[in-house]
This record gives sequence, structure tokens and C-alpha cells, in this order.
Amino acid sequence: MDTKGKNSGEIFAEDEDYILRLLQESDKENYMETLIQNSEYPNMYKMDGFAEYTWQNTSEENELIFCIIEKVTDAYCGFCNLRNFDTNTPEIGISLLKEHQCKGIGRQALTMMMDTYSATHEVAYYVARIRIHNTHSRHLVEKMGAVQYREEDSEFKQAVDKLMSNPDETIRNVLGDGQEEYEDENRLVVYHLGARG
Repeated sequence: MDTKGKNSGEIFAEDEDYILRLLQESDKENYMETLIQNSEYPNMYKMDGFAEYTWQNTSEENELIFCIIEKVTDAYCGFCNLRNFDTNTPEIGISLLKEHQCKGIGRQALTMMMDTYSATHEVAYYVARIRIHNTHSRHLVEKMGAVQYREEDSEFKQAVDKLMSNPDETIRNVLGDGQEEYEDENRLVVYHLGARG
């Protein structure tokens, strides 16, 4: 499998309703829109070069990103991803366009991804890291049997905290009046979810 993803668009899994296929160049606009719609700080994407930098650094060496495509309409619904797949505790994630949320797509896509991956890989458990106030996603993984393990700072918070140690106006403008809320919003709940398959 092409772990870079953006070169192939290879189908990873499918069921009667959806296809999961690797992210490719033609998905750029949809992928970026999904990130913006679900971002706590959508203004970040208006900063010069930020959106392009994000796209160029989407797929890490140990990450697979799958577009969720509805079969009947051929509509892009969002994406799910598998990070640290070179370990026996891979991390799962999902992000849907607003119009496709709260329709059961998230659970169906995650289940399909986990079932397909577990069928050919040894998995002790899956990890899910979810923002503490994202009650919808927390409820989703809890319904799938996930158990809360701990809380931690998000990677975003760690990066911003580092920048704030030498603050400049760019970071202050991005956070704006939400700087106080930022501390709490960027705490993550870490879940462990049993292997499937």
C-alpha cells in the first residue's frame, strides 16, 4: 500500500454504503474545507502559507488518511485516519464535513477502517485523542466501547505554548479574545478502544 496516499487514491475498504480510499491530490479542496469547518481556529488557514503548509504536510510517514466517499452519490463526506500504524496501538481519527455529521457515517467509517486493518495487522488496542469539549466525538467512541485512559495537552497547544514563550503579534491575533478559552479547549481526552476483527 502507498503510505504517502496522495499518489494513488487506492481503495482501502468498502461496504454497501461507503468507500474508504487513500487521500490524493484531487481531494485537496475537500480535505482543507473539512479541516477549516472542524477547526477551533479557522482563521489560522487565512494566514499566508498556512493552508498550503498544512496540505504539504498532511500524510506523515506513519499515517494513512482515507477519504470517505458515499457510493450512491459519489459525494466526499470527510476523512478518517490511522496514525502510528507501525505499532500495535495505532491512533484513529475522523473528521466530517458539517453536512454529513450526525448521520451515523462516523461510526460506520471508523468500524470499517478498524475491521479492515485488524484483519491483517496485530493490534493490542486503538487510541483516540479527542478535545475535551468535543462531546459528539467522545460519545461516538464511547458507544464503540472506548474507555477513557487519561487527559493531555493537544499538539496544537504544545506548539502554541512554545510560541507564546516568545510571543509575537501573529499568534496574539490568531487567538484573539479566545486566549483564555484556549487553555481548556486544547486539552484532550485519550481513549483506548479494543481491537476489532
